[in-house]
Amino acid sequence: MFTFFLPFLIETVMQNYIKIGKLIATKGLNGHLLLKHFLQTKVGPDKLKCIFIEDKNKSFIPYFPQEVKARSPDEILVRFDGVTTVDEARKFLRKDAWLTEENFAELPSSESPISLLGFTIISDGSVLGEIVEVIEQPQQLLCKVMIENNEVLIPIHDESLIHLDKHKRILDVALPDGLLAIYLDK
Repeated sequence: MFTFFLPFLIETVMQNYIKIGKLIATKGLNGHLLLKHFLQTKVGPDKLKCIFIEDKNKSFIPYFPQEVKARSPDEILVRFDGVTTVDEARKFLRKDAWLTEENFAELPSSESPISLLGFTIISDGSVLGEIVEVIEQPQQLLCKVMIENNEVLIPIHDESLIHLDKHKRILDVALPDGLLAIYLDK
């Protein structure tokens, strides 16, 4: 019935996938969806071969875009293979859209905050960890790093950023006093 559904689920940890945005609206009557993304670059059909949608079991189901049209640097109009009506498209609303790490690496603008994913954060010469999530806020970015099995949010703004090395993928920061103690009970 639906050719876009593959009869298997891809079981993996979320670290192999990167969230790029959310399907926020249907458009028209032919199954088109509006994808609001964080890539800050126009994404054409040649770059977006498969989008993964997370199901309730933390599994990722692949959907293959049949049509992709960049509307702006942060919006894509997409229609998945086999989705031909607005009713079929509605089941995707408010779902997060994910890409594989390999596909993601080809897409974001180097100026986009999401391009910091995978960078190593250091402070005072010590490695804190790899950025696993970037949260944009009005006055700063928050970079999530896993330290000793704890999620630690590192604020990045003009005063905390010491150096950014895009070639080596390193972000050197000055941490606020006591920040790590809050997360690590030290």
